[in-house]
Amino acid sequence: MTPSPLTSHYKRALIQRVKDEARLRKPFTLPVHLDLHPLICVVAHLQLALRHPANKGLSSEVVRRIVDMMIERVEAAGFPATAEMLRLGDDPEFDE
Repeated sequence: MTPSPLTSHYKRALIQRVKDEARLRKPFTLPVHLDLHPLICVVAHLQLALRHPANKGLSSEVVRRIVDMMIERVEAAGFPATAEMLRLGDDPEFDE
């Protein structure tokens, strides 16, 4: 029987198992292929999460780089207006 994920013992054990897996340093790549509309949705949600005042630290820095890279790829693919709109997603003044 699996312990409840709500217990602190379960959480500590899970974190330790994740650390153990990370130490294996097995190569892992997740190719993601998104059409333009789903990509816009993903970027917008990540930008919203990045604006949360408590969202600080290394993971938010990694996500910021991913968002910026996706916007650059959109622009390089020939969608400059979409890239411009995505960049505005970092500014709450442009929320709709």
